[in-house]
Amino acid sequence: MAAGSSAAVEVSLVGGHASIKIRSEKKQRQLLELVKGLQRLCLSVLHLNVNTDEGTAVYSLGVKVEDGCKMGSGDEIATAVYQILGSL
Repeated sequence: MAAGSSAAVEVSLVGGHASIKIRSEKKQRQLLELVKGLQRLCLSVLHLNVNTDEGTAVYSLGVKVEDGCKMGSGDEIATAVYQILGSL
């Protein structure tokens, strides 16, 4: 995780699908708000895996980039995920 950050995000984008891996401090309602935020950005969650350990959550998501999504790169998606997590 980056210094001063409570989350680390990795995104790989291939065609119309993205793989997102997030390592974050566990917070109440975090997963729900993350999924809602991704849906608002036209990213539909196809697959989700969650692992937790002593205050840390690791989320692995497979998402489909829907038509009309304004994000065209993994970096743009990662920035959006950081913004979602930062608002919690």
